[in-house]
Amino acid sequence: MAFAPDAIHAWRKCAKGWIADAGYAFFVGDCAGELAGFVVASTEENSSWLHPPRLGEIVALVLDLHRSPSGLGGALLERAVVWLRAHGLNAVEVQTPASYPVEEAFWRGQGAKLRSHRFRLQI
Repeated sequence: MAFAPDAIHAWRKCAKGWIADAGYAFFVGDCAGELAGFVVASTEENSSWLHPPRLGEIVALVLDLHRSPSGLGGALLERAVVWLRAHGLNAVEVQTPASYPVEEAFWRGQGAKLRSHRFRLQI
């Protein structure tokens, strides 16, 4: 993974889009008034040959591990799940980086099952 030269500016622009777009939910968690984490959820069309036709997607789930209280990740995820259910969805997917055992353990602890591996080939 490599950051673009203007990564911070690009991320801020993207986050402002998420906040402004009704197709996304953006929830934050704080600890003593300081940002400790956030989650971004959206709805998406599933592949036309798969069921269900629409899915939820966790676009981002970020925690400041030095600041976030225990259970914040699960609490943020639950807020996203409530929002997704209110949009008639009953499944959510998340793409995670390879070889991040803490993140994998979090998702497995939430009951998530591995659905696929996504590969990148530099050409």
